[in-house]
Amino acid sequence: MLGIGAGVVIPLASVTGEASVVSNEGLEDFERLTAGWSHMNSVEAFLDLVLLLCFVVGIAFFHTVKSRKRTLDREAHVARKTETEVDSTLQQQHRDASPMSRRSASSEKKAGNGGSPTSTKVDDSHRRYNKQILSCKSFEEVLEIVAIAGSVLNEVNLATAIHRIAKYAKKEAGSVRNSPHWKRFLQRIDASCSRFAAQGLANTMWALATLRIDAAAERAMMDKLCDACLAQIMSFSPQALTNVAWALATLEMDHPALISAIKDRCLESFDSFNQQDFANAAWSLGSLGSFDEGAAKAICSRVLPLLSSFKPQELTNLFWAFAVSKIRDEELMEAVRRVIDADVQAFSSQCLSVLAWSFAKLGSEQDPVCSRLVCGAISRIRFFNPRELSKLLWALATMQHRNDELLDLAASVTAKLADQFSPSELSNAMWAFANFKFSTSPLLDRVSRAAVARRGSFPPSAIANVLWAFASLDCRSPALFRVFAEVAVERIQDFTPADLSTTVWSFAHVGLKFPLFVNSAFSESKRVLSCFTEEQLAVAAAGFRKLDSSLELMA
Repeated sequence: MLGIGAGVVIPLASVTGEASVVSNEGLEDFERLTAGWSHMNSVEAFLDLVLLLCFVVGIAFFHTVKSRKRTLDREAHVARKTETEVDSTLQQQHRDASPMSRRSASSEKKAGNGGSPTSTKVDDSHRRYNKQILSCKSFEEVLEIVAIAGSVLNEVNLATAIHRIAKYAKKEAGSVRNSPHWKRFLQRIDASCSRFAAQGLANTMWALATLRIDAAAERAMMDKLCDACLAQIMSFSPQALTNVAWALATLEMDHPALISAIKDRCLESFDSFNQQDFANAAWSLGSLGSFDEGAAKAICSRVLPLLSSFKPQELTNLFWAFAVSKIRDEELMEAVRRVIDADVQAFSSQCLSVLAWSFAKLGSEQDPVCSRLVCGAISRIRFFNPRELSKLLWALATMQHRNDELLDLAASVTAKLADQFSPSELSNAMWAFANFKFSTSPLLDRVSRAAVARRGSFPPSAIANVLWAFASLDCRSPALFRVFAEVAVERIQDFTPADLSTTVWSFAHVGLKFPLFVNSAFSESKRVLSCFTEEQLAVAAAGFRKLDSSLELMA
């Protein structure tokens, strides 16, 4: 017998297997009791679920409140820091004011005026505007404040505003330039930049370069900014100095006096430079064509003990400056090799390609560093963009370092992204593959189709390199050769002797004869015959004879 509930007894089957007789009334009682018991369990389960949900909601609410408090504390800290920075900036502006302004203020004090109440209000107004600008969350908000405030803003406000706009719009420069307020804002900077303090000038130059302003279209304003920088060159901190240099390089500005002054000032200030300053200064001067042996020697003597503490991008920029300036320093090269060997995986795809390019430009053949660079490239191959990949392939081919695993991966990426390669990138990549005598059918097919689709954008040098690569790989692509023959006829006068000899050789090697191209190329070759080197002339003459035995190119 099994008891359920209070005093209710339900007879069960006997042990002998005989079924006990149960009355209908007993069954009904049992069903009612079971249903009640199930209902009770359901209610209890529901209550348990409600309690659990309340607990979870309470925990979530607690964490939300705690997170919000941290956010408010952080915002309060930023606000306090911003206020301090604003005060400091305004004080710096006062210190940097012209001697005439300081003398005028002193005269007012001596006259018993004790300073003008209006000037105090203006200072407070400037401080408020700076706080508003710094609290903006988008470049649109900054431009809106600038538009509303108009001529009330002073030089510090304008420099803060342009810096904040560039910070928010690094990837939206086009949107900034299309803003209805932008042109008027530049006019304000143009009218006021001669009164900017050194830091304001550096921030403005950095911002304009970050926004990729059209320096040629805004030449008058840029010249004023450069002249103002030159006048205050001795007041620039190392970071401000390298920011101005970076801006000049990025905008490809030609201001010889300022560039020369920046280089001289850098040489005087190297003892106070940090790793980033050295890297930025070297890269900028290298880009501007002003990184000479003196600057290289001065930098090397200071950076070699610190090289292992450079960030990968800093090390890459520094070494690139030596390569682009064709300054080979064996001690620096060996130190760079050691850093790469120690942790090649720390370098991005961009760094790997630039470092490989730099070693190649410095004339390193079969350099042992190539193995480590290839190892890093293989692990990061999916991150390489067309520019980085073409640069890496060109460098490895130049240094004659072959790695079939990398070539196979690179061929797959090139085939996949062929439509995204620029003409020069595509020609460099194919030049490298041809030098390695490496190709795949998908690579040749996709590159051929991409080149045909964008035939009008290929310069003569890229046409010559791509055709040479296909011919060297014994790939007879009639569609590609026919299209480039047509383009060459239209632009034959743009072909250099090197382009002509390479292109003619390529057509002759694959045995494709397009009479119109052959005649045009022959006429142009005769016109510039005196410009050919002996080797170029020999290659072109052999090609013409193979294409048409009646054509004899003679010096």
